[in-house]
Amino acid sequence: MTPEKRSFRHAWILDLLRGDPTLVERSMFGCRAAYLDGKLALVLADGEKPWNGLLLPTSREHHAQLREKWRALRPHPVLGKWLWIPEASPSFEDYAAAICREIRSPLIGVEPRGGTRSRKKRHTKKII
Repeated sequence: MTPEKRSFRHAWILDLLRGDPTLVERSMFGCRAAYLDGKLALVLADGEKPWNGLLLPTSREHHAQLREKWRALRPHPVLGKWLWIPEASPSFEDYAAAICREIRSPLIGVEPRGGTRSRKKRHTKKII
């Protein structure tokens, strides 16, 4: 028996990216993540605030330029390096569509961390 997938109210945003052959969708902590060319390009969340809306993975150095272009963007209250548009924002749909049109901007996206983090080697003293 296959578990039933829960509906996701922001699925239409991912539909805007589906023509890209490099698109990979993944679940991420109850959200939906979109990767393009291996980079994490956007995350869609439909949970309780602040986990709702569109999260835009980027670095802090790009915040000013992105916020100038899309005024509704703000730093995410938990993931401060990323920008966020809450779904309750006026024109959320318009902003989401505009971001999808420019998703390949070098200002958008982050390289994912590789697999599991390696643990530091412990240095132990050899007792003679």
